[in-house]
Amino acid sequence: MWSRTYRELMKSYYFVEIGRHSYGASLWPGELPEGTRIGNYCSLAAGIVIFRRNHPTDRFSQHPFFFNAETGVIEDDTIEAVRDHPLVIEHDVWIGANAIITPRCARIEHGAIIAAGAIVTKNV
Repeated sequence: MWSRTYRELMKSYYFVEIGRHSYGASLWPGELPEGTRIGNYCSLAAGIVIFRRNHPTDRFSQHPFFFNAETGVIEDDTIEAVRDHPLVIEHDVWIGANAIITPRCARIEHGAIIAAGAIVTKNV
């Protein structure tokens, strides 16, 4: 269970909100995407991968040069930024080891259980 200070640091420096008494191997700095909000009493196992955006499939190329400003080729991202598409995990959620949360899932509701190794493609 993480301290109030730890939760405040995660929010201030990593833009991840963690509720009271939530815990897990995936709650370390840099493990979760910017904007992620986690409710109270959640359990997050190791190896969880959360994707917040996809390569655009309606373009002539899938390469990040054409949509990601971090490559230095374009000035601004041409698809939704990670921080603009946050994942909300409500209270009392359990996410098992090595689960994958895809960008189409924006919310995991109160009391949900995500099995180890699951691939989540929509809201739960």
